[in-house]
Amino acid sequence: MERQTHISKFGGSILIDSNSFRRAAEVISRQPGRNIIVISALGARAGEPKVTDQLYTRQINGVLDRYQAIAEDLNCHGILAHIDQLRGHLPGARSEDLVVSRGEWLSARLLAEYISAEFIDGTELIQVENHQVHSNTASRAASRLEITSQSVV
Repeated sequence: MERQTHISKFGGSILIDSNSFRRAAEVISRQPGRNIIVISALGARAGEPKVTDQLYTRQINGVLDRYQAIAEDLNCHGILAHIDQLRGHLPGARSEDLVVSRGEWLSARLLAEYISAEFIDGTELIQVENHQVHSNTASRAASRLEITSQSVV
């Protein structure tokens, strides 16, 4: 019998601080079977814009400081090297898409480290050609994630 696969999405309105990551981990741990988690960038704290908006306007260091504080509070030290690397790379990045996507990437990487799960970069799943998602993306993602429509709950 095929094991059940649960696909969950945690949006930015849920992921705000380290306690939010702890609550997300609790929800995930209550799901029997295999879990595939889709994560958004951090949501807005009171009086601040969303992380995606901050990255879009190139307020990079403030965003990275926030991720670093959460990582340190959760004892996720593996991600700190990635944050340092982004500090050096993102300010000069030409692609807005790359800069803005780092919020989701950091959230996913951080949660994966916190719950000791495999991190799968979306670039492994989605192929884009001429600004269009390639037609093989769905089958490529399903294959990499080892899911079938019958296994998903």
